[in-house]
Amino acid sequence: MFSKVKTTAIGASLCAVAIGLAGVGQAVAAPPVEALKDEQPIATANVGGFPNYRIPAIIQLENGDVLISYDGRPTGTDSPGPNSILQRRSTDGGNTWAEQTYIHQGKTERPIEGYSDPSYVYDEEAGRLFNFHVFSKDTGFWNSAVGNDDADRNVMSAEVSMSEDNGNTWTHKLITKIVKPAEVRAEFATSGHGIQIKNGPYKGRLVQQFAGKFVDNSVRAYSVYSDDHGETWHMGQPVGTRMDENKVVNFPMAA
Repeated sequence: MFSKVKTTAIGASLCAVAIGLAGVGQAVAAPPVEALKDEQPIATANVGGFPNYRIPAIIQLENGDVLISYDGRPTGTDSPGPNSILQRRSTDGGNTWAEQTYIHQGKTERPIEGYSDPSYVYDEEAGRLFNFHVFSKDTGFWNSAVGNDDADRNVMSAEVSMSEDNGNTWTHKLITKIVKPAEVRAEFATSGHGIQIKNGPYKGRLVQQFAGKFVDNSVRAYSVYSDDHGETWHMGQPVGTRMDENKVVNFPMAA
């Protein structure tokens, strides 16, 4: 059983924002809640080299470390901005946090490259940690071209980074050809974290949610999964037509 994590807050730009695709609907005011206790900012605008931070993901590892990953946005924009995937670590349940590091750094000089919208998946069996995110060049979600050629700067790509040392170092692999078939114009791993199935015939399977914009302009939800500890990934059956930020959960006693 993992230890209890102290309450933290993603500050400034990550604090009062509506999770979702830019331009889809309006943010709805939530009812007032009691102020958080022991709140501390993880990322604050104009501190740490970026004017804007967004899209937090959080995971706790078996050794007790808590990791938070998020976008650093030098231009304050979503993809195709030259964004970076950043990370901070706590080894004491969230009481203190190490300095910000990069999972994958974007390029601000032309030709620009950006990495956005992180989501963790943790393989407890193999001790592997994955971070899914967008890899963008010249286009983002709404105007990506059909196709999955990562060399095409008009194609919005998908990447998964893998760590075998608890998130200290990372290797990167493009998975666009898996998650963006011919009928998908654009796609992204929905933010936060995926799961490893705990019980039943698919025990050990890693599952990450994606949302894809299809050529008929529907936005559908689908799973991307691995049965070999992240060596290979596969795309599941898309569902829905107006989906966004779909999530997957693991019920402890589920068969």
